[in-house]
Amino acid sequence: MSSKLSCFKSSLESLKGQEIYSEIQTAAFKVIPSLKNADNRSVIADTSFIKKWKIDDAVFLNSKRDKCLLLLLEQTSSDMKLDRIEIIQGTLINIAWCFSFGRLPEIPEITYTVTKEIKDGKNLNNSFDALSEKGRAFVLSAGTIKTTGCFLDDNYWFNNEKGSL
Repeated sequence: MSSKLSCFKSSLESLKGQEIYSEIQTAAFKVIPSLKNADNRSVIADTSFIKKWKIDDAVFLNSKRDKCLLLLLEQTSSDMKLDRIEIIQGTLINIAWCFSFGRLPEIPEITYTVTKEIKDGKNLNNSFDALSEKGRAFVLSAGTIKTTGCFLDDNYWFNNEKGSL
């Protein structure tokens, strides 16, 4: 998995210099904080258990470059044993990026949980860097895994498209 993460990091650095990356990130920072989940609640606004959150800088594009995945990293309150990573799908509609928690109407939202370390009887939050790496590994290893490169399974993540980063 470390070779896939290294490959993705290199591809991401290249992507960051492209206009599409800026467009996605700008739209994400405007839209994602107000997104509602399937229960019509803003997950980010639920401060009863989400203490800090961050939109990761990773952008996973489909082969047509009209859909993407983003990671919303969430550190939870100290009494909880798990931190969370929300997988958010973006879709280019006309000229604007739109985002949702569920990747397809028939598939529910995906939340990836990460166990916290326990030290002196207290649950310690994962760093945002650790959550980012675990979320990236999860996305890159879901679906049909290719042995080389850092390709996504477009069929798994984006519904019947050929894989590419």
